Amino acid sequence: MGVFPIAGNDYLTSEQVQLLLKPIHPQRVRKTQGMSHVEGYDIRAELNRVFGFCRWSEEILHQSLVCEYETKTHAGKDAWCVVYNTRVRLTIHAPDGGYLTFYDGSHVGESTHPSRGEAHGNAITNSATYALRRAAINLGDQFGLGLYNKGSLDPIVRWTLVGDTPADTDDIAEVGAEEQDVAQAETRAAEEPAQEKKLPSSPRPQRKAPAKAEAPVKTPDSLAKDILSAQTVEVLRQAWKSAGEAGHLKAEVVLEDTGEKIIVQDLLYRRHAELDPPKSAGNGTHHAKAGEDAAPEVAG
Repeated sequence: MGVFPIAGNDYLTSEQVQLLLKPIHPQRVRKTQGMSHVEGYDIRAELNRVFGFCRWSEEILHQSLVCEYETKTHAGKDAWCVVYNTRVRLTIHAPDGGYLTFYDGSHVGESTHPSRGEAHGNAITNSATYALRRAAINLGDQFGLGLYNKGSLDPIVRWTLVGDTPADTDDIAEVGAEEQDVAQAETRAAEEPAQEKKLPSSPRPQRKAPAKAEAPVKTPDSLAKDILSAQTVEVLRQAWKSAGEAGHLKAEVVLEDTGEKIIVQDLLYRRHAELDPPKSAGNGTHHAKAGEDAAPEVAG
């Protein structure tokens, strides 16, 4: 079994490289609302298949609650919408066990559920799983990279100049506009809670709560001003709650200072990243040495 020495460590075996260059098997690809993706548990299974048990690791670098607010399900039931931001580091080891490289991935995941605890749990899992997926696509087509090419099952990497695998440098995949991430579509599909079974209960006299004065409904433009002026994450969460309750998360606004057009939800994500940046950043797309700065994150 041939290996390719790099920086004193064994790189990857010929068999590993050949597998990574193959197209993804169709049975590993799922479609949700017309968008193709690989399941999170299958990403972990493929990491074990390619690199072996105990030859890769996953570390959560940063995880924080973006916001939570009361809302309604599609069926009109009371529910909680919860949003978490997670940054994950995927570390890969060589066949000899030595450190090889690492990749970072981030995702903001949300969940809507009648149970507040379930909403938190689902949002945490959603954000962490998609962060791992985004880190893993740097390993190529076996981890779903080619699916971003309009859901194509054809390999997009095809060859590498490293090692003894033949490289046809004229064999270039035809690429189109990048397909949008399936995260939101999959989240919506998974968040339809099953019908709850209710046990019969004795009727109880209902006491009417005193009427509360309703707060004026915020407009998208006034919400944008609140978001831009927020100096703490807690204030930003209140703005997110107001936007969700008013149905303005998907509304487009024009920022007065720059004239930029942006969706309210995207502005919230941006400000949250500014007010609560990850504690650890960087990407190990190269062989980092002790004390060496990590390379910038690879877009994924």
